[in-house]
Amino acid sequence: MIAGGYDRGLDYTALGEYLAKNQVKTVILFEPSGNRIWEAVEAAFAEGYGEPGRIKKLMVESMHQAVFLASEETESGKICLLSPASASFGRFKNYKDRGEQFRKEVQRLK
Repeated sequence: MIAGGYDRGLDYTALGEYLAKNQVKTVILFEPSGNRIWEAVEAAFAEGYGEPGRIKKLMVESMHQAVFLASEETESGKICLLSPASASFGRFKNYKDRGEQFRKEVQRLK
């Protein structure tokens, strides 16, 4: 899963619990909210949701880096989801730009 971006102070507790107790193996995170998302995952593990250490965390600074790492980390036949849970401000012009950069980087993999 690729997530993170501009931090608007949202509560990521439910997201952390969901990630901790489901099948997500790797989270690829954009700062600054990526740090808070990861803190929510760690808190969920501490609360007994899922097995601590089961999810791999990768921090990135560009969509190119995020998609490349996703291609390396995602097993054949599995899915990598772009689900930012955060605003696009700062790193991207807007949500359309973020989605377009994701699409272009996936196309470059071919």
